[in-house]
Amino acid sequence: MNELETASQNDFNLFWKTLKNLTDDLNTETNSENSPKNHEWYSHFEQLHCDHHLGEEQEKIIGKLKQKENSKNLLNELDTEITIEEIIKTAKKIKSKTAAHLDKINNGMIKYSVDILANGFIKVFNTIMKSGKFPTLWCEGLISPIFKSGNKLDPSNYREYVYQAR
Repeated sequence: MNELETASQNDFNLFWKTLKNLTDDLNTETNSENSPKNHEWYSHFEQLHCDHHLGEEQEKIIGKLKQKENSKNLLNELDTEITIEEIIKTAKKIKSKTAAHLDKINNGMIKYSVDILANGFIKVFNTIMKSGKFPTLWCEGLISPIFKSGNKLDPSNYREYVYQAR
């Protein structure tokens, strides 16, 4: 972080080069004979998350949420614009030592740059609030399998850690 901070103050090209070097390890794919193949991971996690059978109670909740969504125009207390104070206050509460998300921006970068980028954040979030649409990337997560025990070639012997979007 110190290296990035220094580079951002002195040389923007060095900043982006340093950022790229820090995140290159996310893009490198390691092939190991001691872990499942890519298609096995994909198949395992696809099956793990595909069968969602909703119960009667869950269906009722979904129905109530749809009703509330249809009457959202009546709820205007949240329709005020986000303020710079809210952005700064919220950013200062972010946990710093977390892994970068799919956008390769970690929480520390947001937390420590909020004073400089607050106006940009305000424009982004208020545009999202006005349009009612947000980036689909924010709905995505990154699954990292963590080995529990047993045969390393069996994907079911791994638990998943999901890095959710912000």
